[in-house]
Amino acid sequence: MEEFTSTFEYDDLYKAVKIIESDTFQHYGVFLDGEIGVFDSYMYEAGSWTGDGMSILVEQSSEINYSDFDGVYNFIDVDSDIGTISLSNTGKEGMEFIINVTGENDSFVDDTIDVNTFKNEEGLILFKSDISTVANKWYMMLVPDNDKKILVLGTQDSNVFGGEEPGGIFIGIEQ
Repeated sequence: MEEFTSTFEYDDLYKAVKIIESDTFQHYGVFLDGEIGVFDSYMYEAGSWTGDGMSILVEQSSEINYSDFDGVYNFIDVDSDIGTISLSNTGKEGMEFIINVTGENDSFVDDTIDVNTFKNEEGLILFKSDISTVANKWYMMLVPDNDKKILVLGTQDSNVFGGEEPGGIFIGIEQ
């Protein structure tokens, strides 16, 4: 895991926290209810600032009751595809995901991911799945709040999202 130390300030123009990692890399972010951070990153290249991805921060606990997160989550992805993720706890060491995407990316239509074993690394849940052409690592974070059910699901496999960049994320909110 990469670590860095940096100063931060509140940027009045963007109404966001600004973190300057280096002369050529910075982030702007907001926090929702003090529990979720959404940061957009920018890189200075060829004389201008360009987007360099997004980070989602969720405070996690290794003490998660997975059945509390059973439900259907709606999402919109970066390519404007929409869909649902169904999460069902099948026991202490297992989960079932059903991902259904409506849009250009039809590789997920009614795909079921059976997760028989997963590893909880201080709240960051790691599991493997063969939903794409190769077995790949998935990561999941769950928002530990009784009033809302939010999951963040991501992978580094570019085959899953059909893009040129490696990986991507789903952010699902139970409606």
